Amino acid sequence: SKNLEVHPDAKRFLLRPEGVILNGRDRTLGASMNPEGADSSETGTAEHSSSAVDSLFLELHPKALHANLIAGVIRVLIVLPLVGTVTLTIAQGLNLPALPRGVVVGAAILFALWYAVRKLFWPFLSHSRTSYRVDEDGLQIRKGVLWRSHVFIARTRIQHTDVAQGPIQRRFGLGDLWVHTAGAANSRARLSGIALEEASRLRDLLTDRE
Repeated sequence: SKNLEVHPDAKRFLLRPEGVILNGRDRTLGASMNPEGADSSETGTAEHSSSAVDSLFLELHPKALHANLIAGVIRVLIVLPLVGTVTLTIAQGLNLPALPRGVVVGAAILFALWYAVRKLFWPFLSHSRTSYRVDEDGLQIRKGVLWRSHVFIARTRIQHTDVAQGPIQRRFGLGDLWVHTAGAANSRARLSGIALEEASRLRDLLTDRE
């Protein structure tokens, strides 16, 4: 029988059964991975490697969509009546002229529309545009709808991690992973929308110094 050779690039993207990357060391995502002056064949290999890196990022749990929708509905039902009450109090109680009263009511309506979209529809877009990856170097989070951001937290900078779970998250078996790092700026980061078991597993992996 013939011996199968494994391409060098393939060895960099081996996964554990639970999806933890063993040897991924590419830290600049979306950028070319080939050195300057590489020929077209090397460029094609780099593009293939970049696609492989993207495929190793894990998506958020599908149940996070339902949890976010319920939380959004609760917030809308609480905030919008308060906005309406305050608006009527200002418009009628202060005996404002017609034009200022119209400005106040119009501003309240615009705020109500923006808030409803922000809490009811925006989480669906954000959910599909958020992914994460854990490897031997640390935690990486990609997020953002209009403005994309890539957060990299080196394992050596992690001081401790916490797992939190709210009442709605508990209903769906979800949890938040909080990662606290050294330094004053951006001293902590949150990964939300993952299963509670996954959050606990990542907490142990990121704090394991062996």
